[in-house]
Amino acid sequence: MEPDDSCRIPGPPAHSEETAGSGTVSPDVPVVIFVADDHYAMPLAAAIASVVANLGKERKTDLFVVDGGISRTNKEKIMQSEDRDRVRIQWLQPSESHCDLLRSLPCGYIGKTTYYKMLVPELLGPEYSRIIYLDCDVIVERDITDLWAADLGENFVLAVQDLINPFVSSPLGLRNWREMGRKANDELFNTGLLVLNAAKWHKENVTLKLLHYLRDHYQYVQLCDQDAMNAVFRDEWGRLDSRWNVLPYMSLARNYTSLSRKSHEDLLARAYLLHFCGPKKPWNARCSHPQRDRFFHYLDMTAWSGWRPKWWAADSDLFVYYLRRVLSLLRR
Repeated sequence: MEPDDSCRIPGPPAHSEETAGSGTVSPDVPVVIFVADDHYAMPLAAAIASVVANLGKERKTDLFVVDGGISRTNKEKIMQSEDRDRVRIQWLQPSESHCDLLRSLPCGYIGKTTYYKMLVPELLGPEYSRIIYLDCDVIVERDITDLWAADLGENFVLAVQDLINPFVSSPLGLRNWREMGRKANDELFNTGLLVLNAAKWHKENVTLKLLHYLRDHYQYVQLCDQDAMNAVFRDEWGRLDSRWNVLPYMSLARNYTSLSRKSHEDLLARAYLLHFCGPKKPWNARCSHPQRDRFFHYLDMTAWSGWRPKWWAADSDLFVYYLRRVLSLLRR
C-alpha cells in the first residue's frame, strides 16, 4: 500500500524553551526518546533515571521527550533529577500540523498520545539515522549503549517478540491476519522498546504508510501503533534478546504462549528492561509485580524520592484502562 502523495508529514518542530544543552549528533552517543503526557511525568522520571544510572563509566546519552502535555512544574522536577554531565534532556512539542495527522485515528483503549511514537523520526529530523524509543512504563537495568550497538541491517526496527501476544493470531494480535495473507505463527513484536532505523523510515515514507494502515483498517485495530507497525513491517524487523522487553502478566498468555511460568520468572530476574505494560502499574497501590521495587529504586533517584502510593488511593489507571476497553468494544 503506497501513501497518498497529497498527504505530507510536517518537518521537525523547534525545541521548546526548556531544552537543556545543545550540540551536534554524535554516532557514539545513544539517542533515546520517550513520549509522555502529564499523567506519566513521574514514571518518565524513573525511566530516565534508570537509563542514566546504568550507563557505563564516562558514557553519555542524548535524551528527548515528546511532550504530550506535561506541566511546567513536572518538567522542572524531571530536569532537577538530571545529571547534566551525562544526559541532555530536550523537549519536543508536536506542532498543530502533526496533531492534525492523528486526530481521526482509532485509539482503541490506549490514549492517542501513544501515536506520537510513529512520528518520532519526523520530529527529530533526518540527521538522526538511528533512534532508541522507550515507553514511559519501563525500567532499564542494563547499559543502553549495548542496545545502541546492535546491528540494524535492513530492518525497519529491532524489537522483542511480544511475550503476551507472541503471534499475529494471538487474541491481541492482528485481527485481520488472514486477510493480509499472514500465517498464524508469524511472530508479533512489542513496541514498548524499539531501535528505529530512521534512515530507512524516511526513505520509505513509513509514517504515512502507518497512518494509512490505521485509517484503512480501523475496524480491526486493537493495540494502535503496535498493530500498524506489525502489519506494515511484516517480517522486516530484527529480533532482540527477549531480556530487552520483559512483560509482567504471563497469566494472561497462559493459553497461547510456549513460555513456562518458570522461564518467565527467570526472565524477570535477568531482565535488561522491565516493561510494566497493562493496567497494574508499580505506582498503583494494588500492583503485585514481583519487580515492583525496582521502579521505586530508580524513582528515589529523582525529585519524587520517597513518594509511595497510599493504600486507600484509587487506581485511576485501572479505571481508565477498562473504560477505554469498553468504549473500544462499543465502537466495533
